[in-house]
Amino acid sequence: MGVQTVVGQAAVLPAERLTQLTESARAAWASGDFARIGARTVLVGEVLCRSLDIHPSERVLDVAAGSGNTAISAARRGARVTASDFVASLLEVAQARAEIEALPLATALADAQGLPFEDASFDAVLSTFGAMFAPDQQRAADELVRVCRPGGRIGMANWTPGGLIGGYMAVSNRHVPPPPTAAGLRRPIEWGTEQRLRELFGERVSEVSTARRSVDLCADSAAEYVEFNRTWLGPTRTAFAQLDDEGHSDVPIVAYSAKYASAFYGPFREAADSTPEFGDRRGYQMNPANADEAVREAKLDLEEGADVVMVKPALPYLDVIRRVKDATGAPLAAYHVGGEYSMLKAAAANGWIDERAAAMESLTSIRRAGADMIITYFAKDAAAWLMRGRA
Repeated sequence: MGVQTVVGQAAVLPAERLTQLTESARAAWASGDFARIGARTVLVGEVLCRSLDIHPSERVLDVAAGSGNTAISAARRGARVTASDFVASLLEVAQARAEIEALPLATALADAQGLPFEDASFDAVLSTFGAMFAPDQQRAADELVRVCRPGGRIGMANWTPGGLIGGYMAVSNRHVPPPPTAAGLRRPIEWGTEQRLRELFGERVSEVSTARRSVDLCADSAAEYVEFNRTWLGPTRTAFAQLDDEGHSDVPIVAYSAKYASAFYGPFREAADSTPEFGDRRGYQMNPANADEAVREAKLDLEEGADVVMVKPALPYLDVIRRVKDATGAPLAAYHVGGEYSMLKAAAANGWIDERAAAMESLTSIRRAGADMIITYFAKDAAAWLMRGRA
């Protein structure tokens, strides 16, 4: 982004609430060892510096720098770099890493929502998976713009809603206070959309351009990846601790074992506004023609600690439900998705079918195929119909 002018926007949170949330976030991030997490995404900083064409003698600020991946990448290019973060121990790691490579690196203990630098102090302002986690997004965006000189560049690497980390964060955020919608907060993952970037930076930047990139996150298994984050990633440690504190130490795990790339998700995506901005999710959802993979994935999930396996959608995959059930013998959930529900509702609304009879027949077929439990938008109606039938 090229910076044009610096005009502050209205901040979302009152100062007292902001301080409370920021301290909570600081404690969560400090409780782990983010240096170990950052080591798995070290190449992202190199790509970001290359994209912004960081060059010698430029004044560069890395905001929420963590253990210094991006700051060190910029320093390797000869820039005069300052790494800022609100966790002191991470800046110590960044400094030590820079010293090993004999790279000059200044550090500053600082909150992304209130940077201790003069206006227009830097030629380039960077943040890699960092500023996006600030509680007050508008304050953070304002600060990035304020400290960047007119004509300078702001570059960010942010996780996106449709990726693996977006899903991981959605689960974690349910157990790490405050909830993402509390007190007017916006979800961190929204930084990964061009629309949100334009909202935050507005007309204060001359250009906004985005590019989607994939990051390889390597692990021996899904279970190993979860355990690695549980051990070293502060917010994830906090989420698991919160579960234990609430008496959920033995919560069963339902695995999305066989989630097919289906056309039947359409109604939900439209209602929740979760349709991908471009492309589709076939890169990680399963091919509808492949039933063998469903069996393999279900077995792997059970080996990794799942208590229940799932097939999604349900009606077009009754054969898969039966195959998975026969192959594993494990408790099986079937997800009767929005498209399946909408077809029956639309047909009933047009007088073509009897809604109750058709819905119960559909759910019965899913149960007969081998599902031990059914997730369905008909749940309340079906419960009422069944109760009336017993009366």
